[in-house]
Amino acid sequence: MLLIPLFFPVSQVEIRNYETGKVIFRTPIEEGDILELSWIHSIEKTPWLERYQAEDDRWILKEVRVKSFGAGVDVEAPVVEVKDGWTVMREMNRSFRQLRFLYSRNVNYTMYINGLSVDLTGQIPHHTPVDVRIRKIPRIIAVMK
Repeated sequence: MLLIPLFFPVSQVEIRNYETGKVIFRTPIEEGDILELSWIHSIEKTPWLERYQAEDDRWILKEVRVKSFGAGVDVEAPVVEVKDGWTVMREMNRSFRQLRFLYSRNVNYTMYINGLSVDLTGQIPHHTPVDVRIRKIPRIIAVMK
């Protein structure tokens, strides 16, 4: 009976190479936690930030902040405002099973979980195709990894 809790699922953020399936990074996450991805736009050379909330095994897009506004920027957000030099789009509430992108050191990708920086630079090789997802695994496996 004492071992039963070891098999209850826990949620983790998992970053993996989506071509090979190799797991690159894993860390615990809880329902309602906030994941932020930021980078420098490769054409505009301006910052871009996306904020997601963990909900079950999905990411819910809550906010996008951009310094410049043009092609490729979603304009269908229910709330759009300019604040401190940023165009801020909120309340999209779009749901994603995974966030997929080509990791490039040239655009200074940064990840934050609940405001704490997660350093990806030394962990993900340049030009790696990655996806970021929420995985539910038994607690005992999470402890052993």
